[in-house]
Amino acid sequence: MPVDSLMNFANGLGDSADRLIANNFDIGVLRPWIGSDGRNYVQRTEFNPKTGKFEKRVMVTNAPATLPRLAWYEFDNAVVKALQNQLNLITSIRSRGLVYNIPNAMAHTVLQYQKQYDTTPATIGMDPIRRGESDRPTTDYANFPLPIAWKDFDFSAREVLVSRNGNMPFDTTMAELAGIKVAEELEGLGAGAVGPFSFGGGTIYGLINFPQRVTKTDMVVPDGTNNQAIINAILAIRQSLLNNKHRGPFVFYVNKQWSQWLDADFNPNTNNSTTLRQRILAIDDIKDIITLDLLPNTQYNCVLQETQVQSVRVVVGMEVQTIQWESLGGMAKHYKVMAMLLTQLRPDTAGNSGTAHMRTA
Repeated sequence: MPVDSLMNFANGLGDSADRLIANNFDIGVLRPWIGSDGRNYVQRTEFNPKTGKFEKRVMVTNAPATLPRLAWYEFDNAVVKALQNQLNLITSIRSRGLVYNIPNAMAHTVLQYQKQYDTTPATIGMDPIRRGESDRPTTDYANFPLPIAWKDFDFSAREVLVSRNGNMPFDTTMAELAGIKVAEELEGLGAGAVGPFSFGGGTIYGLINFPQRVTKTDMVVPDGTNNQAIINAILAIRQSLLNNKHRGPFVFYVNKQWSQWLDADFNPNTNNSTTLRQRILAIDDIKDIITLDLLPNTQYNCVLQETQVQSVRVVVGMEVQTIQWESLGGMAKHYKVMAMLLTQLRPDTAGNSGTAHMRTA
């Protein structure tokens, strides 16, 4: 399932890309539905000068519609459900308010942002009449690519007609599977299992391939009897983040190997019912432990991530969408599930990050 640039995406849609461009990349033009009156409609997003806001507006269209609005709801529900079950990393970051929204992101290929570097120290003394050292932070610009993840599926015109007759409802399995594949690509990119992805002079890195991350590659292999050594390793790597002025709060992301040990007794030789999970969460400012299916399931890969906007955020260019176009004179109906939900890891002004990656040797 590809992650590619906006240019390749537009080329893949053919004539539909012209419709997108003509409508300022409003995805609504590729989601026509048949109303109860038999007419075709789309929902457009337009700027209302009276309110100063972008507002939804339902409009009659000449675009060929093949699905009633209820079918679009069924597709969307299947896709959203699939993404919710897969996007553990992205959801956990967004739930903490670490989000940067890009309006009309389809019209942009990169996000340009500023990188500032530190200034010299302040002056301390008994009388501020003496002029201190005056300077200003050095500012540089960096690019963050804005790729789209997508997956296609198709129906024939006959399948559409059969579903309209009520003989056979639309099977949303393909829409759900497409949503899962899109989620896996976006989640894998954020975790570092996919990529890195480079475009336009910028690169998207994930948790385990971010160049500025703190690393520890000699963690003991968990076996249920060495839990204190694991706690000591977590405390050591947290200290590295604290030394770099990243004070939390933190989320501890783990791969699936950890599942058999996290909820086992911390000390199985006593009557203490504390589990390893409870002991980790007792560490100051570690707020949650989340299993990421897309972290490599080897070497007990795990990441301690600071959840502050200066360390990580989700760039939201497009929520999950399902769009439609046709070919072969209308005999083939094509659908595309796509989204632009990108994890951006951000180093601070000194080049240090709030990301710490641990694994066994």
